[in-house]
Amino acid sequence: KYEEALELARMADVLLQPSKTEGFGMPVLEAQLLGTPAITTRFGAMADFTVYGVSVPPLQPHSMGLGYAVMPNLTGIIEALHHVAPPSALSKADGKRAALMVRTNMSQPAV
Repeated sequence: KYEEALELARMADVLLQPSKTEGFGMPVLEAQLLGTPAITTRFGAMADFTVYGVSVPPLQPHSMGLGYAVMPNLTGIIEALHHVAPPSALSKADGKRAALMVRTNMSQPAV
């Protein structure tokens, strides 16, 4: 099953992961490790490590007592999809730099 999941991930042109609440976003790291651009909501941890793709600013944050939630910016997500859709829009070098960042900073030996 792992090999099937990995093969499917390699076939993806982009990972789309908007989020309403902060999450670590392991799929974002995995996509970048494979050289696949990610589109995320610029909120929480994903704002810090979306280096290959687009981190879309969210709409107004809302307090939820013990934390915050945001509404993903659908217009921004659509614009980001148009930006990364053509294969030539983002360079292979950017993908390689993202993979290196993940291996260097987020791999098991690094953490």
